[in-house]
Amino acid sequence: MCQDIDKSNNQAKLEEHHLSSDQCSTDPRCHPVAAINRQASSNAIEVKHRSSSCGEQTWIASTRDDLAECYRLVYKIYLDCGYTDLKPEQMRVNLWNALPGTFTLIAKKADKLAGTLTCVMDSEAGLPADGFCSEELQKLRESGRRLCELSGLAVDRKHANATTVLRLFRYALTLTTGFMEGTDFIITVHPKHAPFYEDLLLFEKLKAKQQYAHVEGAPAVLLRLNLETLRDRYYEKYAGLRGRKDLHHFYFVEDQDSILQSIRNGLQERQRQLNEQSLERFFFSESQVLTNEDAFRTFRTQWDSWNHSSTGS
Repeated sequence: MCQDIDKSNNQAKLEEHHLSSDQCSTDPRCHPVAAINRQASSNAIEVKHRSSSCGEQTWIASTRDDLAECYRLVYKIYLDCGYTDLKPEQMRVNLWNALPGTFTLIAKKADKLAGTLTCVMDSEAGLPADGFCSEELQKLRESGRRLCELSGLAVDRKHANATTVLRLFRYALTLTTGFMEGTDFIITVHPKHAPFYEDLLLFEKLKAKQQYAHVEGAPAVLLRLNLETLRDRYYEKYAGLRGRKDLHHFYFVEDQDSILQSIRNGLQERQRQLNEQSLERFFFSESQVLTNEDAFRTFRTQWDSWNHSSTGS
């Protein structure tokens, strides 16, 4: 599969990739489990939805302010890269950001935004990457795979550290496999960043294109990561290496209890504060995402399905 790399260089690759992280690496330019919803209390809960590690806190964005801050960082990074045009709202958002199966993660250090990553669970609305190559994704769906697209990755180098992106990915992994029954990550990256994902994180290439309209015609590569075999593959490749080089320990052992509890509480907090009505107000007031009739119909359909499954009716 992926070509083996010099394991002694893992940390150097990590630091070089992430701390130069205006690279816009998720987008190349730069139904969720009903049981989880039924567990959520309708009463206000004590907010304990932030996972802390090495001075950073990571959690599921659960307020409109959280979302706006994350989407503005993505916009800033993508604009600096030349991967988006000027937008009056100064946010990078699309229809999927408004859907119930989308979860935006936020990482802060000393109350400063360090990074963000969005997880888009597959649904009848499809995924953003369907605009890239739907045929490959449809084959995965037909084989029974449940896809999660990683999108909107952005890191502020002033506040991030060398492992900010890895922590966001770890949180996304636990959320996707432990709570959403996801089997695969899908991610679209610029070709120059593909070796990092393939060699270090063990993604595999599905398709490459010279131009991708979603990011103003930049070249792009679609990658896939099988999450069902990941633990064994990381153990084989990384177990026993020192410190952060042991990605098996980092992803599957370290801080897992804290992350699991953070996600449980975060899903409840998100349901309490970011329901259909609040998101509808947010996206109508802050962007043009829902002004398109087809987009608004999709928004309504997805939320109706989500609400139906949440109540178990």
